[in-house]
Amino acid sequence: MKLYLPLALVAAVAVAQDFDAQAEAIVAKMTPSQWIGQMAQANIGVILGSDGQLSVNAVTQCAKAGVGSFLNGAMPAAKWRAMITQIQAIYKANNAPPALYGLDSVHGANYVNDAILSPQQINKGATFNAKIVQDSAFITARDTSAGGVNWVFAPGLDVTNHKRWSRVYETFGEDPYLASELGIAAVNGIQSVPGVAAAVKHFIGYGATSSGDDRAPAYLDDYQLLNYHAPPFIAAIQSANALSVMASYVSVNGVPMVANSRLTNDLLRSDIGFNGLLLTDWEDIYNLNYVHKLVSNNQDAVAMSMSKSSVDMSMIPNDLSFIGYAQNLLNAGTIAASRYRASAKRIIKMKLQLGLFETPVPGANNVNLVGGASDRQASLELARESIVLLKNKDRVLPIRSNASVFVTGPAHDNIGYLCGGWTWEWQGVSGNAKFPGSQSVLSAFQSLVAANGGKVTSLQGVDINGGTTDSLADAKAKAGAADYTVIVVGETPYAEMVGNVPDAALPAGQLQYIRDIASTGTKVILVLVEGRPRLLNGVADVVHAVIDAMLPCHMGGQAIAEIILGLTNPSGRLSMTYPKDQTKDNMVTPYFQRKNGVCVLTGAACPAEWEFGTGLSYTTFSYTNFALSGNQLNTSAESLTASVVVTNTGTMAGKEAVLLFLSQGARTSGTPETKMLKKFTKVSLSPGQSTTVTFSIGFNDFAIYSGGIGSGLLKSAEAGAYYVGVKPETVCDANTIGPLCQSFNYGAVAATIPLSLFAKTTGKIVGATDWDTFMYAPPTGATPVNQQLDSE
Repeated sequence: MKLYLPLALVAAVAVAQDFDAQAEAIVAKMTPSQWIGQMAQANIGVILGSDGQLSVNAVTQCAKAGVGSFLNGAMPAAKWRAMITQIQAIYKANNAPPALYGLDSVHGANYVNDAILSPQQINKGATFNAKIVQDSAFITARDTSAGGVNWVFAPGLDVTNHKRWSRVYETFGEDPYLASELGIAAVNGIQSVPGVAAAVKHFIGYGATSSGDDRAPAYLDDYQLLNYHAPPFIAAIQSANALSVMASYVSVNGVPMVANSRLTNDLLRSDIGFNGLLLTDWEDIYNLNYVHKLVSNNQDAVAMSMSKSSVDMSMIPNDLSFIGYAQNLLNAGTIAASRYRASAKRIIKMKLQLGLFETPVPGANNVNLVGGASDRQASLELARESIVLLKNKDRVLPIRSNASVFVTGPAHDNIGYLCGGWTWEWQGVSGNAKFPGSQSVLSAFQSLVAANGGKVTSLQGVDINGGTTDSLADAKAKAGAADYTVIVVGETPYAEMVGNVPDAALPAGQLQYIRDIASTGTKVILVLVEGRPRLLNGVADVVHAVIDAMLPCHMGGQAIAEIILGLTNPSGRLSMTYPKDQTKDNMVTPYFQRKNGVCVLTGAACPAEWEFGTGLSYTTFSYTNFALSGNQLNTSAESLTASVVVTNTGTMAGKEAVLLFLSQGARTSGTPETKMLKKFTKVSLSPGQSTTVTFSIGFNDFAIYSGGIGSGLLKSAEAGAYYVGVKPETVCDANTIGPLCQSFNYGAVAATIPLSLFAKTTGKIVGATDWDTFMYAPPTGATPVNQQLDSE
């Protein structure tokens, strides 16, 4: 049997740091069987004995088979480190390349049991603060590497569509630009830790579930894929050099991702230019047999995936069967050795990029940093900036710190509920025991109010499913006796398919409990602890204040109490629309819908409880002197600057997320969106303080991906008027030019085009069922200006 000689090879070529050449040199010394082994990823159970301890024999067999990677597990950092060290030592003893080890560290190092967890990703989207997201991602990777783990399966770059989807909380929200910018920040944070790679996921269209159920198929045309779902991946790969990508579970237009040549080859490899490692999700190659029924056995599933996609590594995960199937296909001549070689090279290349041949167990200096005071502070700051104040009737908030407060509801004393899924366990946990040193909402109020001479009473009232746990009469009596009542409602933790629900509303028992308590006349502050926007069915109208805490996790109880008491000024904004009912149009329509969409033409059909970007503060901010540096761009190389003076006109220091949107009046190639977020930043201002915020606007900001997949990410922008508005609530078009809305022209100004000049083509080019639009032949003078761009 041919042996690996990786260490000697790396030593010989390390100076050059040409990872392609180094990987080529290593792969050239390997056999086809060894290439196949590198493509296998096994679950931790494969290498554990019946006693739950690492099995030396099992690891040795994996090393001899050349298994490239392992995943999963939950333990303290020191125990992780001891296990990974032993694995890598066995691999070295068997002359095998070091193993990759991956974890779903999606909100902090949530499988390193002594880590402090950050809020979930939906909270990070609500901060509109790229720096705080990057800092959090760095801590995540640092704590993960403290255990010797070198691969972080994050961030999630899915652009969420259906509000009922159970993975909303694993996204940055519904906006592609926000996901792109925060995705860059997260990848940079993760990969700034030596020896750690990010795996951006889930490529592509996973967030466009057609039914709202997890793993339901997506139906997307090229326009939607390229302009809504691809930008975060383009940004993470081209701007942040994400080293790996995880493929989506779903089929897009009837073709599962792990067998989708058009999306994994034409789009990912060719158009986007990704030459890194592409990993499947759990058991997903075999799902071609189990779920999609495209083949009748697992060997044929491997054959289909290998022949049609550019997948490099199979998350098998519970055995090593992939290796046998792939070897059989090689022996039969069904799959060429070159296919396996190409994937093995990409895998070896990432191991070289991580420095695993020299340092197979990264993070030696990070062990003592896990769970430190600075991590608690960082998690607290992120929670503070993410929580969104949605309603504040009669400025009931902030409340007096010496008031009497009744704290109630199913999540009032449960940190596990504040954290959601992927918290110590796949489906999360309940209770406070696994969060030593942290506070629930109740305990945070008890410490903060008691310190100021106030009084706190409590009662759960109902459970998370809406069932009665205590006497309603007792709860109403406590509410009636209190100055304020804080009701903390929400969802039980869940992950993936387990979180599928048929009804988007909060459980009826929770909603009725809110109404019952509100009927006492107490001032009710409703706190929503949820991973997606659960419908409120009118209860928002009967309470004085609404706070969307989402899933702030470890330090969320303290952050919630601080905001209600005015110790922290809220600054979060919704990163997705909060619907008011669950008609299909309302549940799947983003804020940037097409101008001919049903929710525009018949707006009453899609009532929003709160719009994208909603977020109140205890102070006020004025926007003045909004201006563009010019009103004409003639070529794609030119740019202009938008500037606005933001002033804190209130009496309390605060942070303001400044959002800028672009729109187009008309577009001959297809109906334009109502508006799209194109720039944002966050400023911190003391009372009376002003700052000038500036944004650069160029071709890349207003152009669209107009070519089909496989065309090399061709972007174009039509000549004509474009509108630039600041603040989410600003309506900006030709009729509203004013203090918060300006316009510029690009290219030759087109004359108004009579409807009679439109020539409909034979094919639809954009849209789900409700967004059908058609290609129009542009008149003379309105030809789109095309520009090939290297990055999004």
